[in-house]
Amino acid sequence: MPELPPAPDPRADELRDKLAEAREVVAEREDAEAAETPVDEAEAAGADLDERRRKVHADGHAVAGEMRRRAKKVSDADSK
Repeated sequence: MPELPPAPDPRADELRDKLAEAREVVAEREDAEAAETPVDEAEAAGADLDERRRKVHADGHAVAGEMRRRAKKVSDADSK
């Protein structure tokens, strides 16, 4: 008697679908990573980072001072 071909395995279709999804995810990740600067090409932070930190701190301090002044004006107006 000749051998019959194996019956199709429904798990094989599921596996094919999962593999197709995985390939799509990999392609999406590669597209996203292509827009990023590789670590070995990134600029060193150095002094620029320290200067930016000082500027952000000074800007934040100025904004906080302005908020305090406005709050004091409102508080003073409410107490009159």
